[in-house]
Amino acid sequence: METFLETFLETFLETFLETLLDALLDTLLDTLLDALLDALLDALLDALLDALLDALLNAFLETFLDAFLETLLEALYYCLLYRTH
Repeated sequence: METFLETFLETFLETFLETLLDALLDTLLDTLLDALLDALLDALLDALLDALLDALLNAFLETFLDAFLETLLEALYYCLLYRTH
């Protein structure tokens, strides 16, 4: 037959350890989930910004170079045209 103290300690320790374990697991899972989501969002944002900046830079350079070269070629053409006349 168990004594009051043995029953109390067994129940207390079982309840305490179960509650502690639940709290630790909840905290751990929340922390891991937060860290995972933060890392995922950071990676997605970095990749999106890199791709966007690359696309914008490429489009700008392509447009700028096309216009610049076209203007340069026209200027050379007119220079040569006026020199020959």
